Amino acid sequence: MSLQERKMIAIASVIAMDPKVMILDEPTIAQDSVGKDRIANIIKVLRAKGKCVIAILHDMDFVLENFERVMVLFHGKILAEGEAEEVFCQDEILHQAKLEKPYRIVLKEKIEEIYGGSKTKRKDNENS
Repeated sequence: MSLQERKMIAIASVIAMDPKVMILDEPTIAQDSVGKDRIANIIKVLRAKGKCVIAILHDMDFVLENFERVMVLFHGKILAEGEAEEVFCQDEILHQAKLEKPYRIVLKEKIEEIYGGSKTKRKDNENS
């Protein structure tokens, strides 16, 4: 049995116990895009049923897409806590924790860098 299959079986066996809190340790490891989508759906269903889902992850793209609140830990210390979009914009914290920014945040920052985020600059660029 592959690691992907073993992870899914482990998740299913815990869900079968109907816990109020579900803790997932690196659920996206060894998962292809179909497996990640399946896990994302499981998280959504559990949350819709009022369950608390906590995940320990290094896949920041998955975190941003599936969790509203995040906590960045490094060597047992909390470096940041809050809404995902806000936490993922804290370069120094991410660097200290050796985490990469989610692709969506990187793209957003590049767009803001190019267009400056102001309507005036955009109009100037359009008129050039």
